[in-house]
Amino acid sequence: MIVPIFYYLGIQRTFPKLSISSYFLIGFLLWHLVSYFFNFEQISEVMSGKKTLSWVKYGLISLLSIYPLELFISKLSDDKRKRILGFLFNIFLGSIFLATFYGLILKFFHFDLLTLSETTITRDLERNRGLTGIMRYSYGLSMAITLIFSLLMTRYVQPKFSSNHLRLFFLAVALMGLYLSYSRGALLALCLGFIPLVLFYKKEYFMKFFFSMVGVIILISAILLKGGIENSPRYISGKTKVSDQKRVAQFRAAMYAGKENPIFGLGPKQFKYHSVELKEKYKLPRINYKSHAHNVFLEKFANLGFPGLILFLMFIFFWIAEVNLLPNPVRSIFLPFIFVFLIASQFEYVFDANNSFFFFFIYSLSKVDYWKLRNESK
Repeated sequence: MIVPIFYYLGIQRTFPKLSISSYFLIGFLLWHLVSYFFNFEQISEVMSGKKTLSWVKYGLISLLSIYPLELFISKLSDDKRKRILGFLFNIFLGSIFLATFYGLILKFFHFDLLTLSETTITRDLERNRGLTGIMRYSYGLSMAITLIFSLLMTRYVQPKFSSNHLRLFFLAVALMGLYLSYSRGALLALCLGFIPLVLFYKKEYFMKFFFSMVGVIILISAILLKGGIENSPRYISGKTKVSDQKRVAQFRAAMYAGKENPIFGLGPKQFKYHSVELKEKYKLPRINYKSHAHNVFLEKFANLGFPGLILFLMFIFFWIAEVNLLPNPVRSIFLPFIFVFLIASQFEYVFDANNSFFFFFIYSLSKVDYWKLRNESK
């Protein structure tokens, strides 16, 4: 990203002023360095500093991307921009279809299309895992499908290289893939993500849709609390008790970690390596399960303390506020995406490599239109 930055400076000479959310993002990224410094001795016993701070690059790339994206998009007419977005949209949708198709072949036929060989049947193959694994695939897909629906409903893209029927077919396959991943949090995030979409475009149906979704969630919750239904889909079968116990134990362990280290936390990406001892100390179940917190906000609290969590929350808050200033259809593309991210983040640590890049790239794109609005208002 350094080359595009110098190219940008060669034409524009100066950088535009960053938005408030960008400053909080910078502060959040810098706090990773502060936390690392104050936990250096403890971290060095577990992993290298390079690996500890590797996640910071996604936010940094996002910030550096804003300038060249702004320059590129500002030079395009609205019509040309929509056509380019349409072409990229087709590639995006096609890649989702291919990942889903690969996962479905693996699930139903136990055949790996990458290695062209049969695979050993395991418990994970009961669920669609796409190309990247069950959790990365399903939670990323929930955010991606929300973005796709937003673009289609706003007619913000004008694809020339695929028909509406083909796009709808690819989208239907993606929805089936998400369902067959049996990731409850991802499916819940997607369903709730439709609420702001309906609010933007079908206000007359909003209350009916909202209460329908609430009713479905209450019904499923009641079924699960009673132990589920045998020989039924994973969502209501009660087979997820072990998974639920693991998650709740990780939630509680992360909260204890943050309380014990309220200023600097355990250090970037460190909670996983302390989760077992924390569960032993506080007599939590599933002691031998060693993983992240399965919640973005608790993970950041455990690793970076209160300052890191507050900086991250302020980044999200001001991003929402800035997107809300945008005119439609741009606003109604980005707000549902953020909404789905917030829901998904309660059930899974969605900042893996793939979804981190995806999340921050969407942030960069939203900042381009924010600048355009601000410049036009001067």
